[in-house]
Amino acid sequence: MDDRLTQWTQATRTAIELLRASQLEDVAEAVLEQLAQAARCEWAAYWAVDSQSRALRPVASWSGLGPEGQPFDRQARSRIPSTNQGNAAKV
Repeated sequence: MDDRLTQWTQATRTAIELLRASQLEDVAEAVLEQLAQAARCEWAAYWAVDSQSRALRPVASWSGLGPEGQPFDRQARSRIPSTNQGNAAKV
């Protein structure tokens, strides 16, 4: 458990440094990679609320699945849920 905490702490620090040095759109994938690997996830995405349509829009995604993750990534990016649907509504 201590090793995972150390890895998560380092990933969080790296992510914060990346975000401070750049615009989100430029580093979002690298930030997702750092955090997903520390959390031992195989896929991660960052979504933002579009203020005009009140729908979630994908900003970036990261996959550790290689080519096998591409269909999943395409499908996830093609879905544009509104903020009152599914998990988005709960958050």
